[in-house]
Amino acid sequence: GIEITNHTFRDPRKGNTEYKKVIGQQLAKVYSKAVTTRTGVIADIMRDAEVRGDVITLVGHGLSVGERVNLVFEEGNIEEVYEVLSATANTFTVDVHKQGGVYVYGREVDDFRDVDYAALTTLGISAIQQLDPKIEDIAGELGGDSVGLAKILPGDTEVFVAFGQEYPDQPVVTVTPMDFFTGQYKISGVGVGGFTIVLSEAQQADTSFSWRASGAAETVLQLSNSVAVDFEG
Repeated sequence: GIEITNHTFRDPRKGNTEYKKVIGQQLAKVYSKAVTTRTGVIADIMRDAEVRGDVITLVGHGLSVGERVNLVFEEGNIEEVYEVLSATANTFTVDVHKQGGVYVYGREVDDFRDVDYAALTTLGISAIQQLDPKIEDIAGELGGDSVGLAKILPGDTEVFVAFGQEYPDQPVVTVTPMDFFTGQYKISGVGVGGFTIVLSEAQQADTSFSWRASGAAETVLQLSNSVAVDFEG
């Protein structure tokens, strides 16, 4: 899979803003077209050092002969990549003759990966377009949920609620009173197109209800004897 990470640059010169990024090595396995490989510098050292002639002193630098390292010299503010000619535990030499401070940025690698986020966005859009019909098919099979309000006016005893779109099968409907009233109420005539809320007696004021209809491919009816059967309405 492709992991989305919270990324901040190790290089302080690039700020500390957090970005949502993907890991190039992971993405290359899934969608290689969005990843290019090139020679580049990684920020894996980022330490201040001293240069005297061609010798750079940096305790525990970890560099080996033949590796290439990005250096930023205080003298002239020059930034270049140099090959390590010799190395000890705390010093290394490069083909340069300078005096003063030097910032050892990091190694040059030949498998630096760049992610083409425009291509990744296009891939995401394409995937969503392919999923849309499947989601619609599933929603059609399940029927989805719909919610709404209903009101029985003074003197009336029932209200018919029509669904905005018919369900493929009879949905499960729940109703909640929103007002105090006298008597009882029930849900009647539940079908694929709607249902009726019925009061046991007319009221002198408006009686409001909220309702939810939930569609499902298979609905189970739980009986009081602990037996579950398919619900057929």
